[in-house]
Amino acid sequence: GTSSVKIRELEVESEWRRRTAPPLFRYGIVSKQSQFRYQSVAKLFLEINMARPRSEEAREKMVAAAAEVLLERGVGGFTVDEVAKRSGVAKTTIYRHYPEPHDLIVSAVDSTVTSAELPDTGSLRGDLAEFLRRILPNFIDSRIRAVHYELWAAQVRDPALVVREQWLPDAPRSAIPQLLQRWQSAGEISPNIDLLTAYEIIDGPLALRSIMAPTTVSAIDIDALVERMVVQLQL
Repeated sequence: GTSSVKIRELEVESEWRRRTAPPLFRYGIVSKQSQFRYQSVAKLFLEINMARPRSEEAREKMVAAAAEVLLERGVGGFTVDEVAKRSGVAKTTIYRHYPEPHDLIVSAVDSTVTSAELPDTGSLRGDLAEFLRRILPNFIDSRIRAVHYELWAAQVRDPALVVREQWLPDAPRSAIPQLLQRWQSAGEISPNIDLLTAYEIIDGPLALRSIMAPTTVSAIDIDALVERMVVQLQL
């Protein structure tokens, strides 16, 4: 069938012709030079309108392929050549979106993890329980765990590889900083708890268990864990 991109091209061209095509061209009244200029503008119009959909489609393909390569081969086996091969996107296009392979790796990891969206249940215990349930799949999936461990280790050897994920202390999109501010403003937790300590209390148990006893992560008692966290956060 006709691809969505091709359909979009036809729609744009049809709309452009409907709005702007001078009837004089059809009757040869306008000079060939004017027609050439007009056609050049038309081509630019179409390119501008089509650039974003094509660019976004290519980006989605390369990120999906990068995630596939990363989960199968790990950080050590990750190559832009393989991403280009699997995605069908030219290497030049990949490098235009991601000048450094590290950037593509981070985007690929982002696409594989369960988002830790901001819970708002109205209570400290409810927020904690909902947050933990949302990020738990990231610690259960052995492939995702392996990739994250590799990335953490890689950062020690290569400072340029900065991983910004949902449960890391420097993650700008993490829910934890916002939750911490909300709980402290409401007086539900100690005002002395800093961000790093909050990460240790909330993410620490899952991260540690996924390393020491990964097969038990899926069976973890969220409610019991929440009770222990509440005690620590209120000290």
